[in-house]
Amino acid sequence: MRAHALREYASAVEALREPGCPVCTLLRNEQNRVLRDCPLPTTRLCNFHAWGIAAVGDTAHAARILLKLLESGEGAPHGAEDDCMFCLLLRAKEQSVIRDLTSVRHQSAVVLWLKTRGSFCLVHGRRVRAKASLPMSALITESDFRRRTELKTALARLAAAPAGSPHSGVLGQTAEYLVSQRGLPT
Repeated sequence: MRAHALREYASAVEALREPGCPVCTLLRNEQNRVLRDCPLPTTRLCNFHAWGIAAVGDTAHAARILLKLLESGEGAPHGAEDDCMFCLLLRAKEQSVIRDLTSVRHQSAVVLWLKTRGSFCLVHGRRVRAKASLPMSALITESDFRRRTELKTALARLAAAPAGSPHSGVLGQTAEYLVSQRGLPT
């Protein structure tokens, strides 16, 4: 994992201007903020976030965090995602972002985004749709169909292209669509 520039978002609606899934965008930003500024963990870390601290964090701060985990002897047993402080923080942030995006005050901006160009990744689209109003839910379904069709067309072209042809990121875009951005808990 590499460090990414952090942005300050006043609300989830601001992420609609970014490419890709706005929930993923906000979670990635939050994950990088937490990895950079994290307090010493009081619980276990999952595999991904232990590696994230080693790769992203300030060296001295990362050393203190990993030292505390070594001294506690806890490690990361199977299923540690349920106890990982970072995963728990990101799940709470995800719920907050979804509430913000489905709120009445932001509904018109999200509806316009969905109608014109936007789509969620499959994971977050399902979660937002479950909390959205019926009209917004229908638009999420339409935008999901549109995105799926675009990706299927691009993948079919790529599959038929000669070996070594450029793929302009369609493989990564499809992976992100299917399972959300790399490394985010699902």
